[in-house]
Amino acid sequence: MGLQATKILTGGYSRFIKEKLPEFIYDPDLLTDGLAAIYHRYR
Repeated sequence: MGLQATKILTGGYSRFIKEKLPEFIYDPDLLTDGLAAIYHRYR
């Protein structure tokens, strides 16, 4: 398709492999932040 995708490591064991995958963005709280945003939007 020719589109670029952003590669993200998040949660779980990603902290142990992040150094081996420098092309990935490491965000350990991505899921939690997303759920909080949804909660605050619809509460």
